[in-house]
Amino acid sequence: MALYDISETSVGSLEERMRHFIIAYHLLAQDALILAHAERLGVSAVATLDQDWLRVAVFDIYTCQSS
Repeated sequence: MALYDISETSVGSLEERMRHFIIAYHLLAQDALILAHAERLGVSAVATLDQDWLRVAVFDIYTCQSS
């Protein structure tokens, strides 16, 4: 398995994906950046305590439901 080389990341494409996640799912910039990188790495599932991420339809989001 090859390690991820950040020098291969296109800043423009990450910014475009961030904008997509912010606009489509009403996420904060930091959350959108995490998802943009996850998408680039081929990650399809994310575990988080942030309920806002449940709006994201393109990832399998795992979180704890507050009681």
